[in-house]
Amino acid sequence: MTENEREYETTRRMKWICSNAKSIQDMIEALSDEVELLTQLRDRGVVLMDGCATEDDYATLVTTDESVVIDFEDCGWGYWEGDPEDQMNFIGYTGISGAFEDNNA
Repeated sequence: MTENEREYETTRRMKWICSNAKSIQDMIEALSDEVELLTQLRDRGVVLMDGCATEDDYATLVTTDESVVIDFEDCGWGYWEGDPEDQMNFIGYTGISGAFEDNNA
């Protein structure tokens, strides 16, 4: 990452992938969908954040490619600006805006 690149993050929580499954087939389909998504993200250059707590069921994925954030906006991307103790800025869905987006567009 260069100094001027923004690093976008999203968190995947594996715990809930099969939460709506009613059968083994439902579980297979849910897991297959997640594998497909992770494969697409990997192929676009998204990486697992160094030191993220995957053993705690959270996987933080990062990219500096804004087109990935746009193409996979439903993953819930955000970025830190300044102090990492501050609140993360979340990227809204295309066409949906709230007070933050309106005030910071």
